[in-house]
Amino acid sequence: MNKMSMATHSEPELSRGPAETGILRRASVVFSLVGIVLAVLWFAPAIVFNMGLAALVVLTTRELYLLHTFSVTPFYCNVGLLAAGLLTIQMFALPAATLGLSIPLVLMVLLATAVIRTRHPSREELQELLWVLFGVLYVAGTLGQLVLIRNSRFGREIALIVIVSVLLREAAAHLAGSLFRTGTPLNRSINTRKSYAGAAFSIGLACAAVVFLSRYVNVGFTLFRAILFGVCLGVACQLGDLSESYIKRVSSQRHSGNWLGPEGGLLDFLDAAAFAVVTSRLLLLVWGY
Repeated sequence: MNKMSMATHSEPELSRGPAETGILRRASVVFSLVGIVLAVLWFAPAIVFNMGLAALVVLTTRELYLLHTFSVTPFYCNVGLLAAGLLTIQMFALPAATLGLSIPLVLMVLLATAVIRTRHPSREELQELLWVLFGVLYVAGTLGQLVLIRNSRFGREIALIVIVSVLLREAAAHLAGSLFRTGTPLNRSINTRKSYAGAAFSIGLACAAVVFLSRYVNVGFTLFRAILFGVCLGVACQLGDLSESYIKRVSSQRHSGNWLGPEGGLLDFLDAAAFAVVTSRLLLLVWGY
């Protein structure tokens, strides 16, 4: 009787579906990252955050190059990784040097390297250089903006709001993919599980997170600004998510890597943050932060 009773009680665990398991796994990853972010932002000096972000940018850019959308030789891959790391470091070491100067400088270095190194100029080599440049702009040019946010007025607090809201939106997007499977997809050719209903759900949670956090963390946001910030951040996250899905679709890859195990790679987790950070930075500049 006891054995039968034990078997009966264990059935719910055995019947847990892959969708539920995926949601729990993603939630555990998200809340673990939230804890790490809170600790680093609040207790570590800015230089630790900045250098950690530079290392993260280099690792994420490497993932992008390994997607094999174009054939990237090890030499040009290393040049691109060096440029991505230096571009991020420049944002806090030489903040007066704007991206309007840094990006043309990266382009000059790539082309000068090709001019010195090439023996058989070809269209394929130029495509490789363009892909390397795209990697620097896509990862370092977007995520690196978080350095400028962190070093601005109320930087630590605003960086916390941005990162935590993005992470919570990521969990909401994953949950929405299971809850709204029959919804109209945003783009069926990219991902059938990213629907309008799911996007609205995740954007709403991002907005609620910004409003809640800005109320208890002093950053000088009015209620209107908090709502606008949250909506813009949520929409940017959705577009960033779809953009990375587009790149993986072109590359015929399911995940960008395996740093997070079944959840994929770093780029899979930072795709939404890339667009959200740039959008947040733009709003903060408009508002004088």
